[in-house]
Amino acid sequence: MSATCPPTLTPLGCDQTGVGFLALAWNLADTSLHLRAGMGASFPIPSAATSYWVDLGGCGCCARVQVTGRVGDVLTIVPPPATGCTCISSNTRVAYASNSPEHMRELAKEVGINVVSPLVWNCATRTLSLDCAALKDLVNLPCA
Repeated sequence: MSATCPPTLTPLGCDQTGVGFLALAWNLADTSLHLRAGMGASFPIPSAATSYWVDLGGCGCCARVQVTGRVGDVLTIVPPPATGCTCISSNTRVAYASNSPEHMRELAKEVGINVVSPLVWNCATRTLSLDCAALKDLVNLPCA
């Protein structure tokens, strides 16, 4: 049996470029990125338990933020820890960060592993453990 964990990463659709530009300046504490008109369609809409990362860059100042939602041309984000940038100007490039360490970590969480009883895989804690009752049954009835 393969242990399949629920997805946590929102993939970029085949019809999406994952690139846009800010319509408004962004400050470190802001929880939204406002993209130019029509550019929101270039990014996926995360479901309730999924997200993805985007890089904001240009003019010597950059940041990576986690996107947890999208409505039209507005991306809902988790503000990052201090990046050294207090404000990123309008017209800054926003790009889906598929090669970021954050993206790779979330992708790795989704990779299923083969688990056979009496072993049990917990997706939430990423822990492989032993089901003692199943082990006892296996010892008592090895050929059943």
